[in-house]
Amino acid sequence: MSGVQLARFAAQAEFFRLRALLRRQAFRAIFAGVAVLFALAALAGGHVAGVLALCAYVTPMQAILIVAGLDLIVAIIFAAIASRDVPGAVEREALALRRATAEQAIEAVAVATLINRVVRARSWRDFSDLVTSAVAAWAVAKRG
Repeated sequence: MSGVQLARFAAQAEFFRLRALLRRQAFRAIFAGVAVLFALAALAGGHVAGVLALCAYVTPMQAILIVAGLDLIVAIIFAAIASRDVPGAVEREALALRRATAEQAIEAVAVATLINRVVRARSWRDFSDLVTSAVAAWAVAKRG
């Protein structure tokens, strides 16, 4: 088999894999949506049961206000947790790794370009200009 045929088979296999993945994720999303609907119905039922239980001790309006107040407290707690935007250790390490690899890639390209230009230098003046430029760039990079 040629490389082109192998690449075509690999592309087709990847297409079939992605199509199956999307179908599976779509079914998961549908079932998750149904689960959310039933969870909301159970939550509403729990609120009604709580109001009915409180009606034995207070008026119905007071019972509804108590349940609504408790809901507001829970919502404030979850909103406070959600508003925290502190990157975790994994995020910080991934960012540091990305920056380090980007710097190394830039340095590798710069060195390869410099070597290519040195090899292709036509005179000693071209060579000395390249070396001077490289030293100046290195000094500026170390300073900044």
